Amino acid sequence: MRVLMRSLAAIVGGYGAIMVITVYGFRALHQASGFRDWYGTPPPVLLAATLVTIIAGLAGGSLAGQVGPFRPIANAALVLLPVTADSTWVFLYYHGGSPKWFETLGALTLMVFTFAGGALIELRSRSRRQQPRTEPSS
Repeated sequence: MRVLMRSLAAIVGGYGAIMVITVYGFRALHQASGFRDWYGTPPPVLLAATLVTIIAGLAGGSLAGQVGPFRPIANAALVLLPVTADSTWVFLYYHGGSPKWFETLGALTLMVFTFAGGALIELRSRSRRQQPRTEPSS
């Protein structure tokens, strides 16, 4: 039961972090730039939107990696379940001004960096385990 609860916490927490960062990050970018769809925007605006996506993915994956019951990279992979469902819904039913390939690249960027967030936590935990322990001197 504990494994199930921690798995759900990893999914909800990681996906929640992604949603909060993307919603507020894109909203702030929209207010600053005046653009709503990122396709065809000037390169600095597109770069800023990409950075919001990267930060959201890393935050969601690293949060899930710390909370979940499995290896951090596996916990981050759990977050890909709702991200994939959300991206599929957007792909099928959202009819914005961007072509489908552009939306797909944005979703893939988010997925790659979500997975990378878990990988970073796993690398950090491995390096901590491999460091030799030193005894405090008196």
